Amino acid sequence: MIVIFGPAGVGKSTQAQILADKLDRKWLSAGQIIRDSGKFNDFTSKAAMIDEKTLIELISGAVADVEREGKDVVFDGQPGSPEQVSYWVESGLMDKVECVLVLKAPEEVLIERLSGRGREDDDISNWKKKIDYFEQKIYSFLTEIESHGKQIFEIDGNGSIEEVSDRVWRKLEAKKIV
Repeated sequence: MIVIFGPAGVGKSTQAQILADKLDRKWLSAGQIIRDSGKFNDFTSKAAMIDEKTLIELISGAVADVEREGKDVVFDGQPGSPEQVSYWVESGLMDKVECVLVLKAPEEVLIERLSGRGREDDDISNWKKKIDYFEQKIYSFLTEIESHGKQIFEIDGNGSIEEVSDRVWRKLEAKKIV
């Protein structure tokens, strides 16, 4: 499993889908799994985060479904906190991780991208909360992931979709992941 994450608006899902297609893998997204679960409105109406136990159960089930199909996963949006990393370790998901890609872009770029997205949870206060949450947690959860022997690669998320995709692919080739 290749894991891609970064703040809201950085292009995680777009890049994960492109990479999944290129590698003939299945794309899974924490956000989409939550939306598909029927629990989405319970959390976004309060601008709250889904509880960790529920989230890991949803993710584990989705990954297991893909594995039963004989495929591997490109995953985006998780783990995003030291607590989530612990759940990934306990559930066995961390053992499946080949590497982690962290997409980065300045906040003004993220807000500009988010403003054109048009999803039901899109409003500037929710975006800022999600971006702030990610920025507050990033180093603690990256350190935790690294402590489990996983390679982490930062990718510049600025530029066109094609430019970012090319950077992702070049990094994975250079590190002999693909």
